[in-house]
Amino acid sequence: MIMSEQPFGVKANPTRLVARNRLQAAMSKAVILAQCPEKSGSLHTMRFARKYGKEALAVKFPVMTLAIPGLLI
Repeated sequence: MIMSEQPFGVKANPTRLVARNRLQAAMSKAVILAQCPEKSGSLHTMRFARKYGKEALAVKFPVMTLAIPGLLI
């Protein structure tokens, strides 16, 4: 399945990634965040999942892992 809010042929653009993450969250039963930096698009997806009442799960890593800020949403 291909789903987009953009018309066919529109080139990929980083400014449209948040909209894509919103669609991914809306279409999912649950979102699992495995590891991400503090400024990650994955966090947008997780926030949308929580907003839509989807199950939002995070995998724990050792305390000294650099990605920990991304797990503190």
